[in-house]
Amino acid sequence: MTELQSRKTHCYVWILFTLTLIVPLCIGAGLTLQLGSDEFRDNLVSTVSAQVSPFSGIEIDHQPVEVLLRKIQVSFFTVLVVVFSGGVIALTLLYRFLICPMDQMVWMARRITEGNLNLSIPQSSCYEVNEIGKSFNDLSSNLQEVLLLVWNSVQNSSTILASIIKNEAPHEEEKTISIQQHLKALQKEMKSIEHVVTSFKLYDVFIVDQRALAGSGTRQGETKRQAEDQPL
Repeated sequence: MTELQSRKTHCYVWILFTLTLIVPLCIGAGLTLQLGSDEFRDNLVSTVSAQVSPFSGIEIDHQPVEVLLRKIQVSFFTVLVVVFSGGVIALTLLYRFLICPMDQMVWMARRITEGNLNLSIPQSSCYEVNEIGKSFNDLSSNLQEVLLLVWNSVQNSSTILASIIKNEAPHEEEKTISIQQHLKALQKEMKSIEHVVTSFKLYDVFIVDQRALAGSGTRQGETKRQAEDQPL
């Protein structure tokens, strides 16, 4: 689906490039070619001759007219070539600094949703695109840190539970004290994970009174979201 959307974007760019540059250039080239045709030259000479009094005896020479039209034609072709070259350069820059980096970001976002966090977007010459790329890289890095924290907490909790199970204190009182200490350590690890989760603004989920509530699209959820977004 993402590749299809990307292809649509490329098609739209090429259609826009064709309509705004290629079509006008083709029309301009056709009109410029007409300037060098014999028919246009004869019509121009005939029109000018008709404006001159037939009693003046002035005969218009075709050679200067042909030279002038040739110069105008060359000038028009030069302008068309410059405009076409500028359009090609603009399209190349658009692809290099905007479209290709955005495609790369879409590809990376899809990989992140699949769990691949060992990716990073290279720096771009475009400031805005570069900032978006940095945001993606920061997102990937933050997700890795969260996963690492959760992993460490789970490992510590597993170690604590194993210690509770294998509690071999000789006296019952010592066992109780040891279990309480381990439970406090376990509670601390759980609090750490809870703090990480509650530090995020979750999509369509609210954590209220130690419970995760889904459905932020409801009126109550929207009211709570607006209340949280209001400055203190």
